[in-house]
Amino acid sequence: LQLVEKARHDGLDVMIDAYPFTCGNTTIDAPLPYWFLESLPRGYGSRALKTRAALELHAGFGLVGMGFEDARLMHPGAAVGWGDLCGLTLQEIGASRGRSAFTAMLELSEQSRGSAVMLYDGMSGIPGDEGALDAVIGHEACLYETDAVTRSAGIPNPALRGAFPRILGRYVRDRGTLRLEEAVHRMTGASADRFGLAGRGHLAPGCWADVVVFDPTTIADDEPPGRTPAGRPTGIEHVFVNGAHVVEAGVADARLRAGRVLRT
Repeated sequence: LQLVEKARHDGLDVMIDAYPFTCGNTTIDAPLPYWFLESLPRGYGSRALKTRAALELHAGFGLVGMGFEDARLMHPGAAVGWGDLCGLTLQEIGASRGRSAFTAMLELSEQSRGSAVMLYDGMSGIPGDEGALDAVIGHEACLYETDAVTRSAGIPNPALRGAFPRILGRYVRDRGTLRLEEAVHRMTGASADRFGLAGRGHLAPGCWADVVVFDPTTIADDEPPGRTPAGRPTGIEHVFVNGAHVVEAGVADARLRAGRVLRT
């Protein structure tokens, strides 16, 4: 944050984005060393390459304070026979199959051809120690995002459903980190303007009618317990997408497909 503030003070147009969870999602191959990825598929069968990769990965996890126990399977991608393991960590998956977490990781990588998606806990803090994340969320240069991989099955990133409700509930209503108007602006108009999305993010004549009607006294995310996916957020009564009433009295109309891809 000090680097960002200095750059802004020096006149640079710098901003950041974040979502209010300590986990992050990415592919199974993301933590593997680049040289090992370049060796694939040969590397899967090379004892020497796998030993070197395991040592580097253990060292890297140690430096950032993470481990295989923090990597949970969200979706197995193209891998067959891994679906019932969604929600388990690589450490748990390895133990259930009688092998190390690293070996289980490589097996999943190979069988999914790198398409499996993982949720890494501890990316920006741990429950009860979220001071750094709180500072980022409350910073004036921060806009809000979901940054969540979407799948029709598996265990999705809780930010997929809960990012904005969590900010409006936890950070605005419960903690008073920022004002409601400011939080909404960072989710809508400020982000649309930043990315050059004309006609979006503002309630004004001539703009597209993308509107969420929520109760500020009850809005909240439904944090997932254990291996279960996050539930639907509470406190959202109506949603309009491009003027279409897609959620009415809290009930979504699955027949409506009113959205469109936005390009800058």
